[in-house]
Amino acid sequence: MAIDKQRLQYLLERYNTSICTASEMAELKQWYQELEHQPDFTKGLSHHAQQFLEDRLLAGIESRLSRSSEKPFRVSVPHPVFHSGHTRMYQIAAVFTGLLIVTAILYRYSWLPFNKNPDYQTVTLSTNYGVTRTIKLPDGSTVILNGNSALSYPKSWAEGQSREVELRGEAFFKVVHTSDHRRFKVRTADNFSVEVLGTEFTVSKRRQSTRVVLTTGRVQCNLKNKTGTDTLLLKPGELVELGNDPTRYTRKQVDPMLYSAWTQHKMIFKNTSLQEVATMLNETYGFTIGVEKPDLLNRRISGSLPTDNVDMLLEGIAEACRLHVNKKDRHIYLTDKPL
Repeated sequence: MAIDKQRLQYLLERYNTSICTASEMAELKQWYQELEHQPDFTKGLSHHAQQFLEDRLLAGIESRLSRSSEKPFRVSVPHPVFHSGHTRMYQIAAVFTGLLIVTAILYRYSWLPFNKNPDYQTVTLSTNYGVTRTIKLPDGSTVILNGNSALSYPKSWAEGQSREVELRGEAFFKVVHTSDHRRFKVRTADNFSVEVLGTEFTVSKRRQSTRVVLTTGRVQCNLKNKTGTDTLLLKPGELVELGNDPTRYTRKQVDPMLYSAWTQHKMIFKNTSLQEVATMLNETYGFTIGVEKPDLLNRRISGSLPTDNVDMLLEGIAEACRLHVNKKDRHIYLTDKPL
């Protein structure tokens, strides 16, 4: 029976703390035996990724060989005949083979349970409602988080390692280009990611939709669906937005400043419906919106308003849309203002 990812992680952690039972060791050996019949286990790894694995493994091999009194993890590699002078060479090859396979598979799953290096710890930074935050990433890239958002990323990226972050909410990215041309990936969900080399763009991942707006450079949007992965290459000024169904998306030309103005503590509206404004107030500031009449949400607003002063923002919206705004805690009720 094949071992699933969680079971494999559990077994490896027990092995690394030397508490594996005989049956658990046999289970790990069976996993390897099934794996060795899959010659493409490193398929898809870049040259930099393979180099990274090798560098990480050399230290582990040397450490294991130095502990000759401990029982090694036996893997069922072929047993060629060596002269006695080559015994240590065979030991190195056997241990390296087993470690390489285990590490390569875990690398593809994006988790390394035996990696105790604190440099690989994940950092998660978040913002409260209505608060922005500027973050400097390990590679020198800059991220500005909008209100009610969170960003997760490794404490550091090793040379050759893919630069990858996870976003919930909204953020503006200014990605630096590295000398080895490593891509930078922003994940917002299992079915969507954005890849770049060096550029400026805005990503928004909220409940109702995911949106990418490119300011400069080029980005590649990866949309996974039941039939595979669709790839969209965006040019400056383009927007892509998708809902819960990754097979359906909107792509259009826009003014990027309309979507990144919040980084300058202002909100620019251009014939924007009050319905869209209400959604922004809910997602960024945590307000629930109630209206006297549903058709009030069809009113539209154009202009620029400050975002770092909520009362001024609401007053400006009310004036532009001819409304009365009644605010109590996190609830806003909108009523019509007669002409």
